Formats: sequence, C-alpha cells, structure tokens
Amino acid sequence: MIANAPRSSARGAALGFVEVSGKSVGPYTIVAPGVNVECLYYRMCGGGGEMCAPLFLEDETGRLMLHPAGSELRVDGYFADEHSEETVGFFIKPGDTVFVFGTLQENRSARTAAGASELSPIGPGFVSKDAAELTWPEGFAPVRYAVESGPQALGEFDLRPQSILMKGKDPFVVSHQSQRAVLSKLSWQSLLCIWGGPAATLAGLWELLFNGPGLLRYLMN
Repeated sequence: MIANAPRSSARGAALGFVEVSGKSVGPYTIVAPGVNVECLYYRMCGGGGEMCAPLFLEDETGRLMLHPAGSELRVDGYFADEHSEETVGFFIKPGDTVFVFGTLQENRSARTAAGASELSPIGPGFVSKDAAELTWPEGFAPVRYAVESGPQALGEFDLRPQSILMKGKDPFVVSHQSQRAVLSKLSWQSLLCIWGGPAATLAGLWELLFNGPGLLRYLMN
C-alpha cells in the first residue's frame, strides 16, 4: 500500500489514499500539560489525553488541514528528564517536517455552522483560539506563534476547508519520517536477511568442517 499510494503535493492531492508531506503550521499553538511543550498537537502517554490546534501541512503549493487523532503516530517524544528514557508524550511542533500516509476525505464539518461558544471545538475536534489560550501557563508568551515567519492573522488560515486528512477506513500514519524511506530500509533489511542467512550458514559449516574439531577432520585423521 505504501508503494502504491501516490505521493502528492498539498494543492494536487485528490480525495483518496495519498502520501503528503510538508511543514506543520497553524494559526495558534497549545501547551502540553505538565511539560510546557509548545506545539500544535500532543498525545500524552498513559492515558493523559491529546489535544490539537488547527493543524496544516504546508509545502510550496499550498496547505492541507490535518487532524491526527486516531493515527499511528511516529513522531518525536519528550523524555521525562535528562536521566530518564521514559517518554511522557508525543508532539507536533510548528515547523516540523511531517509525512502523512492516509486518506484525504471530504471535510463534513465544513458545512456545519460555527458553535455559539468561543470555546467550542472547530471542525472535527480542533481547539478554538480561546480554548488554546487556556492551556498557556501564567505569564507564558508563545515563542513560535503560528509559523516561523511570524504571527499570522487567524483569517489567513481556512479553518473550514473542503477536504481534510483524518482517520478513515484505511491505514493512517503520521510520521516525522517518510513511509517510503521506511519501506526502502525494510526492503534492504529483508534482502540482507534472505541472502545473509545462507551465507552465514555456509561460513559456519566451513568453520566446523575445516577449522574446528569437525567431522571432516575426524574422518581425515
């Protein structure tokens, strides 16, 4: 499926199974609880929950909205401290390179009316700007507000696009590494195992028969 999925640009992606990559951008950020990591999306370990601000993949052709809930997440984690290897959560931060392998589908929430409350979720579950600000610790000032080029007006992001990358019936992977690169690596590992196994077996037999106390040396003596 990875090999057959078309690699698409943000603007050229058609509805269906695709692989798309780009920089993660959004109109505002959230802060993960307990670790104070500024991000566009987080998923905490141990049932700590997840939250997502409006998240887009941006390349040279445009932007695609991404809702990563329910995905197989293969992105960088955050370690509890410098002396621990225990991951406490996974994050997508502004400016990260993100690869998405999944289904681009119609954004049904684009047809729904905006919620009455300023804290109401946007679309399939993005937090609103007012709700996002509630995650900021006291005195917190976002250092990477929106995108790297500087603060962006909320109106510059289409929060109700006609299509969106989100969980569907097909596999859904959000990663910091291209799935095609993973596939290529696995292919080489498979070839190494297929041809390396017999070679190692022959080398072992040679060692046993000629260099060790093997059957051949016993018969020759």
